[in-house]
Amino acid sequence: MPFSMVKKEVENQTLSVISQQKIIRPSSHTYIVTKGETEEIKQFKHFAAETLTETS
Repeated sequence: MPFSMVKKEVENQTLSVISQQKIIRPSSHTYIVTKGETEEIKQFKHFAAETLTETS
């Protein structure tokens, strides 16, 4: 986290740790658009799905 975001809290000594359980992670959607379905595209889609899948 950039210092500029917490500068005031550090100066006022009010900075505190927030439990991860209280933080709702943002989510986004990713789309892959292709003209065809080659073996390379299948492999890339599999790689992207495995890489981008949210882990708990």
